[in-house]
Amino acid sequence: MKDYDGLPFSTADISKEGHEIKFEENGEPRILNDPSKIDHKFQVVDFETKTLGAEQGSGTQTPSDEGLMAFSTTSTQYATGDWAASYLDHRSRCWIQISPVPSRIVSLKAAWGKTDGNKSDAFDKLIVVGDVTSGKGTATTCKAPTGTIEIVVDGEVVDTVPVTYPADSVEGNTTVVTSKSEADSLIAAAIANNKLNNSALFNMARSLPLQEGAGIAVAADAPTSSAERDASYDGREHGIFTYTIDVSKNDYLMPATPTATSTRLP
Repeated sequence: MKDYDGLPFSTADISKEGHEIKFEENGEPRILNDPSKIDHKFQVVDFETKTLGAEQGSGTQTPSDEGLMAFSTTSTQYATGDWAASYLDHRSRCWIQISPVPSRIVSLKAAWGKTDGNKSDAFDKLIVVGDVTSGKGTATTCKAPTGTIEIVVDGEVVDTVPVTYPADSVEGNTTVVTSKSEADSLIAAAIANNKLNNSALFNMARSLPLQEGAGIAVAADAPTSSAERDASYDGREHGIFTYTIDVSKNDYLMPATPTATSTRLP
């Protein structure tokens, strides 16, 4: 068992002295010490269906994402020679668990935009650009979080945003970065590309439980300070996500329009 750190589950190198596996079988001594003959497999527990998922893994590959898994290690070191006289394999099974760790929203920026560019003065979309990473005190080798983020404005749930990467979907709405300069460049590009007006920081997000080795992200009541944000870029992965909210489906989001007044002179 270990906390999620983005790295594969560690195993002992049986080629090293003291790590080999010694035992007797039918009165004959056996030693497993050839890692090239090892094959790891694992199945993730689906808690909703209470079943094991499809078998994964090959060779010395071990799991790196969070979850409870049925793990098996097979050695074919003695599966040689005449089939009837050989040992097909030696196998051991166990349960392993990679526990989720906290992640966090480092910054969240939103701005009004227009679908029709400069053709009208009406804003009809709200672009949200966020920076999410692993929580304070977690390993710097943690990968950028995946899962969902719930967008909340004035206490109202506006949308639930799936955080996806190009490798997960055709387009993806999130890009992995490892430096503040990369993040700033992506955020600036998102604002420019969407021809946003009045860009401003909003306190408008909280999170739902994240998936796949990401844990739970919690947004503070206000975006973190710039100094704290700078310090969060210590080699760990960050995900910069962009999401467009259709304001027409959430009328209360529309910016207030000033009303004209008139005064009759005496």
